[in-house]
Amino acid sequence: MLKYYILSFCCILSGYISAQQYDIKGQVVDEQGKPLSYVSVFLSQSKKGTITNKEGNFSLFAGKENDELNVLCIGYKKIQKKISQSTSFLKIVLQLDETLLDEVVITNTSATDVIKNAISKIPENYELTPFLTKAYYRAKLSEKDTLLYMEETSFNIVKSYQSGFKDEYFLLKNRNFEFKENTTLRNIGGYDIVQKASKTFDNDFFKRNNAKFLPSTTFDNRALYVISITPKGISDERESKIYIDVEDLAFVRFELNMQSGDKLTAQYTKNDGKYYLINGYNIHINRRLTRELPAESEMIVTDIIHSFSEKDIEGTPVNRRDILKVYATQGQDTAFWENHNAILPDTAIQQAVIHFQQTKKDTLPFDSLQYQSYLRRLYVPNISLSFSTEWAKDFSSLNQNSVSISHTVNHLFMKKFGKWGRVTSALYYLFSMPFEEALSEQRLLHLNGLEPKMNPTIFNSTDYSYIFGIGSDILNNYKTNNYNNFMRLHTIRNEGHFVKAQILEEELAKVDLSNKNNQAIFFDLYFLELFMHRSLTIYNPFGKDRKSINVSEEKQALIIDRNRSWAKYLFEPDAEYNRHVLQDNLSNEAQQYLKRSAWFSWMNLLSPQMLGMKQFKITKSSSFTFSLNYLRVPFGEMFGQNIYLTTSYNQLHGIYLKQYKNHEKTTFGIGYKLFDLKLFKNTFVNTTLDYWKQPAELQFYADSFSNGFHVGQMIEYQFFPNKYTQQNRMSLFVGYDFKTTGYMPQSYFSGKNFDVKFGFKYLID
Repeated sequence: MLKYYILSFCCILSGYISAQQYDIKGQVVDEQGKPLSYVSVFLSQSKKGTITNKEGNFSLFAGKENDELNVLCIGYKKIQKKISQSTSFLKIVLQLDETLLDEVVITNTSATDVIKNAISKIPENYELTPFLTKAYYRAKLSEKDTLLYMEETSFNIVKSYQSGFKDEYFLLKNRNFEFKENTTLRNIGGYDIVQKASKTFDNDFFKRNNAKFLPSTTFDNRALYVISITPKGISDERESKIYIDVEDLAFVRFELNMQSGDKLTAQYTKNDGKYYLINGYNIHINRRLTRELPAESEMIVTDIIHSFSEKDIEGTPVNRRDILKVYATQGQDTAFWENHNAILPDTAIQQAVIHFQQTKKDTLPFDSLQYQSYLRRLYVPNISLSFSTEWAKDFSSLNQNSVSISHTVNHLFMKKFGKWGRVTSALYYLFSMPFEEALSEQRLLHLNGLEPKMNPTIFNSTDYSYIFGIGSDILNNYKTNNYNNFMRLHTIRNEGHFVKAQILEEELAKVDLSNKNNQAIFFDLYFLELFMHRSLTIYNPFGKDRKSINVSEEKQALIIDRNRSWAKYLFEPDAEYNRHVLQDNLSNEAQQYLKRSAWFSWMNLLSPQMLGMKQFKITKSSSFTFSLNYLRVPFGEMFGQNIYLTTSYNQLHGIYLKQYKNHEKTTFGIGYKLFDLKLFKNTFVNTTLDYWKQPAELQFYADSFSNGFHVGQMIEYQFFPNKYTQQNRMSLFVGYDFKTTGYMPQSYFSGKNFDVKFGFKYLID
């Protein structure tokens, strides 16, 4: 274990503090008496240390009777002072250091080249072998100098400067103070700029910015280049600075000022021949209408361990974009926060925390099982694809794969474009949904021996099928000989939206949406897609007749108005096929039926999950949620109610009640699904059962009924665990699906069918 000699602090509970330890307090100022913040303060023998806060103050425990206090700051001479138990409050004045500056000679090398050379030497100057870092983090949210929220966290982080390595964060302890209700912070600050230096300081960066040398400076008795970065063509005085070690060409410090007003500072130091991040400071300006809410965060590295195993890692795996408030350990280990030496809070924080503790109680509302369920993530970035031996007829897998691909694409959009990710997601849905609708229709016709052409664009009328290229004689013959599948052509689009909405709602039902991380994921990845699938199954009861396009029959859509066409051929199954059905072509009964159906379709907005609502409590360990459904089907209508019941905090059961209605008769169906039942280590099973009584031969005018059932099972085996988090990166699926004669929106055909399903899931982030 290599103790990080500059910024190690003591994380020892008060009961274990020995009599030898004593508290050292002080303030660091410059020669004019101005407090200096983020100055490194450490003890030579005990290897403990901290940094000064915004007021220049520091406090740390000393473990030796006689020790030496060291104070380091960019551009100032290093200070060393002997201390003992009799040492009182220290007032330390730093003096500017110009002793090494005459040695800095710049010849025929531009500032841009120095930065590029420093990037090329990252593998030489920074540790490539993964190492374990312990760190302390504090963040606060303010408005006009009023403290709204504050949190502090102790982390374990597995790091490396090897290209492509993804840091793994483990939260050891976290507590927060919500001084004003409904305030919180998202994201752990990304301080380690060296890790992404090659991407940040690329050719485009230097095309947009000017780089020039400023007077050199020093840190820890080593000379530094100071490089100024200013944007080209912008008249503001915004300037960023990069400090690079003259001898090693290593990045030592970044002071970045963004155009948005955000600021980021990162400090590195050399130890045993390698450079490491030791502290950072970040300020992000949240702009909400006319309000500006600065979010400030500060981080200090407290220990670095090179030789470590997975057993040495402590804490819960978290993402850097997480809302840490979710993991609060408030009310536990108070001595931990009182006695460890990190960054001394400034006066405003101290006063606010004291007042908070006097007026509010610290509570942990969860027991261990409930807490584990509460932390379960809604979405872990992955690509999941399934296939079957009856692939051409497997409408369910087609929709499952569509949902997985949309999640993957939109996750990458959010990661790439940040707050603009939702806009790019909306554009993705706008262009992808017409293609998916057309593909479902095209495959249905292909399975019946017809080969249409596709034109899936948003520029077509929303009621056109995007399918063309088949003559009326052929379609009339298709209707006569395969009436059920002809009617399915009118409903297959909305059945796809129905199936995808159910897939999304099942995923939402598996997790606790009161978890703010899951709420954030919901609004990033789920809300828009779920809303679109449900809203696209709502019909306009007062729509005007669609105009036909003045083109040849070969180029006309197969169905110009599928709503009126559906109603006409329900009531007149023997009528001759016409690709353009008008209002006047419908009987009064068909018109009233169509209008009634349109009003019923508004049931599809009755879904608490679509609004991001958490489940409704039944008992302490059980809860439920639901959704209502309405769907036009080839023989009439289907009403549905999906109920999702959670028991023992995390075992999910799906109960699906259905009502089928043709012209005058009503029948019923019921389904049950058991989700993710653990069989043994890394192996889970999903089981689905459905039973129905539907109109005979799926006819609108049928007076008799037929029974049917469906059973399916899918076994998942997880493997390839992450070396540090133990989360499995790969899953394989295998199962079967059997149905008797009958209608299911998830299957293309109403006949008896058996197929074997298989697939995989791979974590992509």
